[in-house]
Amino acid sequence: STPTDERQILHLKIGQFLGTLASTDVPLAPLTIGIGQLQLNDQTFLAGRGLTSSLISIACDQINLAGPEFINAESQKIRFAEWNLSAGRDMSHQSDFRAALYYFTNGIAFLGEKWCWNHS
Repeated sequence: STPTDERQILHLKIGQFLGTLASTDVPLAPLTIGIGQLQLNDQTFLAGRGLTSSLISIACDQINLAGPEFINAESQKIRFAEWNLSAGRDMSHQSDFRAALYYFTNGIAFLGEKWCWNHS
């Protein structure tokens, strides 16, 4: 069994990789992780960028499992909050308000409530 910290770091790496696939047209090298290699590339998930919003949701799910405590860089926290905002908007457009609330709440967690009040 993988210790909790290692598992959370793995979720973070997978989420970052998937989110990058959704937000770029540049082909990426496979994601290399400590326990092996995750063979994913642009063609695996996307055909003409039709699934970009789904991929952002999947990326957010992975990143949210890691949690904000593993993110030190403010720019990363903001990026993950923006991805959660995007996923939340997609879910609300699909009338899945429970999922939208999940993404919005997690986005706020990456920023912290103090940040939200200071930057509104």
